[in-house]
Amino acid sequence: MPSSRIPPGYLGIWKEPYRNSADPWNAQYSQVYKLLSSDGAVAGTGDFNGDGYTDILLWNSSTQTGKILLMNGDRVIRQQTFQPATVSNWSLAAVADFNGDGYSDVLLRDTGGNLEVVYFYPSVPPTTTDFEVASLGYSSTASYTSMYGSTSGRFDATWSVAATGIFQTLGTAYASIVWINPSSGQLGITNFRPFLKTALSSQVFAKMPADTEIQAVGDFNGDGAKDLLLWNTSTPENTIWFMNFDGGTYYQTGPTLQPSLAPGWQVVPD
Repeated sequence: MPSSRIPPGYLGIWKEPYRNSADPWNAQYSQVYKLLSSDGAVAGTGDFNGDGYTDILLWNSSTQTGKILLMNGDRVIRQQTFQPATVSNWSLAAVADFNGDGYSDVLLRDTGGNLEVVYFYPSVPPTTTDFEVASLGYSSTASYTSMYGSTSGRFDATWSVAATGIFQTLGTAYASIVWINPSSGQLGITNFRPFLKTALSSQVFAKMPADTEIQAVGDFNGDGAKDLLLWNTSTPENTIWFMNFDGGTYYQTGPTLQPSLAPGWQVVPD
């Protein structure tokens, strides 16, 4: 878990507490990096060079530059800087493996809803691919249409990136984007074929239940695809939506987890 709280201006890692429970807290903390004024802030983590160690992603929204701290445990072994190929007002939206090569990539999004994916490799400079809003058109799945009626449009700036990851294991495992429309509660998904430089398909597939948020993403049934953990802010109950379903559905409603969380508690995403 990267931390920038102790001491100020430094990044540190707290070691896994269960395995190191015999050690005092100060022995479980490793200071790994002093932030520079040009670094911005921690924006995510991932394995950007495929060595099995989690790396740290920094992003400076003012200078529109990023930096990867390539890690080996609690040591920074190398730093890699990058910047978008297209000039815009980019924000860092997500980290996922969008081209299926086993290395984490960076998803950037600007205020107009355009996307740029920065692909990382272990020994060569990163490359980029842009996806304009015009290429992110969607239709509705058959299941959605039967329940709510047909819909179509584009995943533009009125939609938010709700999650990224491999949500279907059929074919090559490219990461997808799950979108949410905050005003309507609609959920959509965009699947990519990066070698075609275009989105493969985009569809709206569900509506979120009232007072419900996507709280976390993880593979809860061990099928290799990410699932959605939903949290009802009113009850407060947690429900799993299992992804990786075809035939125009994309998901299957799973169990409501028991016991429900006591008031004042909520799930903290990993």
